[in-house]
Amino acid sequence: MATTVQQGITRAFRMLGILGEGQTPSAAESSDALDVFNQVQRGLFGDLIGVKLEPVAASTMTGMYGAVYQGIGAAFTLTLPDNPKDGWRVGVADAALAFATFNATIARNGRLLEGAAANLTLNANGTNRTWFYRTDTGNWEREKDLALSDNIYFADDIITGFCAMLAVSLANEYGKEAPATTIALAKDGAERIRTRYGRRGTSRIANMTPTG
Repeated sequence: MATTVQQGITRAFRMLGILGEGQTPSAAESSDALDVFNQVQRGLFGDLIGVKLEPVAASTMTGMYGAVYQGIGAAFTLTLPDNPKDGWRVGVADAALAFATFNATIARNGRLLEGAAANLTLNANGTNRTWFYRTDTGNWEREKDLALSDNIYFADDIITGFCAMLAVSLANEYGKEAPATTIALAKDGAERIRTRYGRRGTSRIANMTPTG
């Protein structure tokens, strides 16, 4: 069952003893915790999830993980990688600020893309997007800051550990000491994320295949 960001934040507060069972954070507490949540999440990409993205001039091609394809003033179609693995990351950036004139088409290659069974056309100048792949959902998830009502990206077996990672970060914000059990859960969560989504070594952009 999906866990929303609000639910994850509530769990993190309870791990710290800031909230009791059945209590929920105030609107101000939720807003502050959301900033911390997104900081923690952003820090995972390119570290525990996938590799850091390397810039590559974009053309019509089948891409490989590890690249952020730079639009340079010509329309192109990027076909997402064949047989993607958990944690593979791909990005597109409008380096020429010209996507309104020269569209970028992202072909999903049989998987879901941002939860939809449809290709995606980027047609606004200055658009930058990155995605990471989840095999359990068959979806290229968009990497972005989440809202309180959004679902947390990760599979169920990782959620508790991720909430503990959030709790440890919130402890610093609240001047509290995280319980040893929470710290242990956070370490386990980080290792589960690394094991599931980590891509050690460098990207495979050298293997990208032009298609036209």
